[in-house]
Amino acid sequence: MKLFNHQIEDAKFLASKKFAGNFSGMGSGKTLTALEAVNLVIKQIALVTAPNKIQQPIVCIVAPPIALHMWQTETETHCGLSTQILKTGTTKINDANVIIMSYEIATKRVAELKECRPIILICDESHALKSVKAKRTKAILGKGGLVSFCAHSWMLTGTP
Repeated sequence: MKLFNHQIEDAKFLASKKFAGNFSGMGSGKTLTALEAVNLVIKQIALVTAPNKIQQPIVCIVAPPIALHMWQTETETHCGLSTQILKTGTTKINDANVIIMSYEIATKRVAELKECRPIILICDESHALKSVKAKRTKAILGKGGLVSFCAHSWMLTGTP
């Protein structure tokens, strides 16, 4: 799929930042923008290391349950990366390039996710992290949260 100019610019912005957000309106293409940024980061990594030396998983995507399969399809199509959806707290993490899960699963498995040390964390509908006292917000954004274990963390929402 051909990206619009604003998506290309936004993808370059995300790829250049350790922590960034895309708060464009609904329907503006935030998903593909983030996935293009994933492609850019992978290209940057491949320049300094052999492609087969890239750690697994590369990306951790946290999203509402209704969006998990959409993220899986779009990631496989746009990036050509292998994906795994974690649907329960007991699903074993395999050797997929991308792990996709809900906020609930991410909160329950944050310690395990930190050990995986994904390069990129994408939080879709990140307005779900609005309460600083909530367990999910602490697990992802809090002191020692998942964001501190990722080289890039990107927050996406059309309703900030």
